[in-house]
Amino acid sequence: MTYINDLDHERGKLINGMLQSSVRDMAQPREAYIKLAWNFLTEARRKLEDYVKTGDEVSLRQACEKGWGAVAQGLMYAVGKAITSHREFSIVASELFKKTGDRIFLRGEVAGEYLHGAGFYHGLPTLELISDSLDLIEEMLRALERLDKLSS
Repeated sequence: MTYINDLDHERGKLINGMLQSSVRDMAQPREAYIKLAWNFLTEARRKLEDYVKTGDEVSLRQACEKGWGAVAQGLMYAVGKAITSHREFSIVASELFKKTGDRIFLRGEVAGEYLHGAGFYHGLPTLELISDSLDLIEEMLRALERLDKLSS
């Protein structure tokens, strides 16, 4: 693969690693999805802290993509199976909203999509927007866990 600059090279390595881990992590017990979601969120916050300390844009992009990973894993937890398309993620979030009336499922999914698209592919949003998106994602994960406890 030919890279224009070091950032593109790092981005290529990151995408490759994420694809490999995504395939590996898709077929798993339901509870593993939520554990992985929290791990992704923790790692996203760590990468955001790394960016604050170093100014390294790769860390900022990784924070964005790991935030999206937290959303993806959380929504797979909600349905108990792997999801492979962005459309299906938004359908799951919409169904959760219809079932509960809680908009955090819509907001969390939108925050993840924002981080994935704007943060990772189309440039870097501000630190505040990334941090706020991660906060929304955390709220969504907490709501998923509460919902699961209510239905148990």
